[in-house]
Amino acid sequence: MHDFLLGLGEPSTENVPDSAYSQMTHFLCALFTKAQETISNLDGGYKAERIRRFRTFVSEGQSMHLAGGSRQAFYSEVVVQA
Repeated sequence: MHDFLLGLGEPSTENVPDSAYSQMTHFLCALFTKAQETISNLDGGYKAERIRRFRTFVSEGQSMHLAGGSRQAFYSEVVVQA
């Protein structure tokens, strides 16, 4: 995700501010789309319960030094979509 947002590895002929804005816009659209998909697919009748389950989902296995596998997979898919 860090490399994507910084545009590393992809030379750009575009104006840097425009490129950064475009990347951030695509990232945020993909993030909210993926979050909505994930929350909709979680078990739980009420929206608030699904949101709590989403928070648990992205927190599983995380520590002070490392993001958990679910969070890493979630953001990897967001970057691919962006």
